[in-house]
Amino acid sequence: MLNLHAWPTCSLFTSDRRYYLAESSAKLYRPGPYYAAKVVATLPFNAVAACVYALIVYGMAGLNPSTVAAVQSVLIQVLLSLIAVQVLHLAATLAPNQDIAFMLAIAWTAVNLLMSNFFIMYDQMTLSWLSQLRWVSAMGYAFDGLAQLELSGDMYNCSSGAPGGVVQLLPQLLPNTTLLSSQLVTQQLQEPGQDCVADTDAVLQYLGHARPIGMTIGILLGYLGVLHVATLAALVYITRRAEQR
Repeated sequence: MLNLHAWPTCSLFTSDRRYYLAESSAKLYRPGPYYAAKVVATLPFNAVAACVYALIVYGMAGLNPSTVAAVQSVLIQVLLSLIAVQVLHLAATLAPNQDIAFMLAIAWTAVNLLMSNFFIMYDQMTLSWLSQLRWVSAMGYAFDGLAQLELSGDMYNCSSGAPGGVVQLLPQLLPNTTLLSSQLVTQQLQEPGQDCVADTDAVLQYLGHARPIGMTIGILLGYLGVLHVATLAALVYITRRAEQR
């Protein structure tokens, strides 16, 4: 989900930083106009690349065929990709070299992956205070929205029952549960009945996903906006520091 095509841009940002500082020291332009021009020039290309990537993945994964769900899903993924690119830009602006910039970006990525509520659920963390890092996890917000778009309000037909291999595995997996050896239980698992349905809302409740999609999109937009402000502030800081030398 943190589109890998964003990572090569870190080298470009680091290289561009050197040229910017040299030209800024020569009083060719100020941080504001430079940053605005850079955003206007690069944002459309980054957004289109992320959009194409998201559409390909959406189709290949066979996700919710609803047009509205597809548009919202692609929008969430595009925003997440733009956030990832902006984090790389911020790291390259603050770091004195490319290696440190990569380390900063990797640290942010690690927090995002671990606090996405996918690999480890927040309420299952042994060090519960670490779960507070979820508020800075853009992937956590995105996963919340994507899970709801795919699972909310849906019912899956389970009348075909569990595969025979799974039914045979259960008594071996849980050897002390004698009930699983019962022919009645085995038959019920294999033939649950024509009215058997699986409510996907139960999965969302278990994972704790209840945030409205509009709010998720708004949070990601705000996250991206904060990163842009932080990047501009970092640019102003390194410009003034270079001028004082």
